Amino acid sequence: MRRVNPRRLAAWLAPALLVLPGLCGGCGDTDPPSPVRPAYDTSGRALFRVERPATLPNLIVVVIDSLRHDALPLEDGTEPDARMPHLASLASRGVAFSNAVAASPWTLPSMTSLLTGLQPSAHGLSAPQSRVRLVEAITTWAEILRGAYGYDTVAHTAGHWFQGSGESILQGFDRTHADFSFLDAESELWRWSHYRTPGRPFFLLLHTYDVHDPYGEANHPWRGEKLPDVTSDPSLFGPQADPGEIFRQCFLDAGTVLALREAMGSALVGVLHRYAHSGYAAAPRPELAADLAGAYWGGVHWTDGLLARTTAFLGREGLLENTLLVVTSDHGEGFGEHGSLGHGRLLYDELIQVPLVMAGPKPFAGGQRVTSGVGLVDILPTFFDWAGLEPQTGIEGRSILTLLEEDQGCRPVLSEERLSFLNTGEPQDVIRLSARTEHWKYVVTYDAETGAAYEEVSAPLTAADEADDLGGGTGRLPPELVFDDCFCEAVEALRNRIWDDAAAGAEVASQVPYGTTNRQPTTPPPTPCVGHVE
Repeated sequence: MRRVNPRRLAAWLAPALLVLPGLCGGCGDTDPPSPVRPAYDTSGRALFRVERPATLPNLIVVVIDSLRHDALPLEDGTEPDARMPHLASLASRGVAFSNAVAASPWTLPSMTSLLTGLQPSAHGLSAPQSRVRLVEAITTWAEILRGAYGYDTVAHTAGHWFQGSGESILQGFDRTHADFSFLDAESELWRWSHYRTPGRPFFLLLHTYDVHDPYGEANHPWRGEKLPDVTSDPSLFGPQADPGEIFRQCFLDAGTVLALREAMGSALVGVLHRYAHSGYAAAPRPELAADLAGAYWGGVHWTDGLLARTTAFLGREGLLENTLLVVTSDHGEGFGEHGSLGHGRLLYDELIQVPLVMAGPKPFAGGQRVTSGVGLVDILPTFFDWAGLEPQTGIEGRSILTLLEEDQGCRPVLSEERLSFLNTGEPQDVIRLSARTEHWKYVVTYDAETGAAYEEVSAPLTAADEADDLGGGTGRLPPELVFDDCFCEAVEALRNRIWDDAAAGAEVASQVPYGTTNRQPTTPPPTPCVGHVE
């Protein structure tokens, strides 16, 4: 058995991902696609004279961090769910996508994918890191809208770790504002709306942590005047500390989070990551998961009311005229469904399937529901297509306007995750990849230290918990199942990056910070994915 170089695996993935957008739309075609010349340089300026529509529409993208897809049930014949009645009302007037998927199960790679149209392995911000900056060659949609079309680009966000001088993913935004919450939206947006240039089109990004842990209204923001004395509680501090109790208190009480950070320093992060990644799975506590879920859903309902207040203000100020309003999330949240709490690390539906509603002028009106798979990387390409702007080339995202006219069936959407000590609290170097369609879900987990690979396939459900692995724990696709052809093409494109390149004989060189290893791949090549055309 030849060896695989895990250091090169992320780079190997990018070419395969670039061909995936054509897997379904071009099924059966044999002619290569016509070359499309680049329209923009790396600063977003047009490389040739672009045709501007007579009236440029506006774009508002609202990202409610950590919002699960089942916050907006879209089952036919059901009444709007009480969890988010306002979002349900928006969906009834616009277009709702029941199979929208994030590029990653946590914020940094997922938001970067939304803003660039690239998968995490292509934009490079796929793992926890201290340096948060895109390489110069990558162009964001905000840069293009500002540089080529004169848009006013404004971002309000609560993501502190991508703020700061030169350390940001918010390339191309004229103005950025931190500490954003729907609680302050009216005052912040009022100042912008009254001082912006009249008639100038705008791209407004609103990214809120109001649903994010610690869960619930009382924690956003925390209004306590004095930190609790955690050192006096043996279940939270000292040799008898209970990781599960620490996790409970940190996710339910902002004051406890701050106090434990002060008492434990950076060690607190490791405790939380280890418990979320493996501690809960080793000894599940259903009552803990239920407590967390209860507080979470209470916060979701509260946030929906704030969303209603914010959209009402936007309407009163005339900011919804000639505007596409998008409401979505960067990832979901887990409550023990697959042995994990919080978000990150896994690629199950409770973590990567998200709500997506687009509302505005035609065709984004009329209460339509779309069941074909879409990704967050598709949002900005769709806006460009609708607005009549030159498309961006060399990206994975693609317009989904045609989905509003007819269902396109099998349409694979990809997600990725990279596991290391920084997000699990355990020394490892693991890559997870998934391809999801309306009917099938494939996940492959590759351990770069041991060379082992494990495959899972399931049938995604509209409920929070998807079906069990149909491979029965064998780590392989069951040979008796027959899938869609385009699903199999997506599966092969992902798995070939592991098995075929392992057979090519690359050198093993681990990226983990605790040393290097030279292990031969232990997993034999998988059996072919059997497909047929629907």
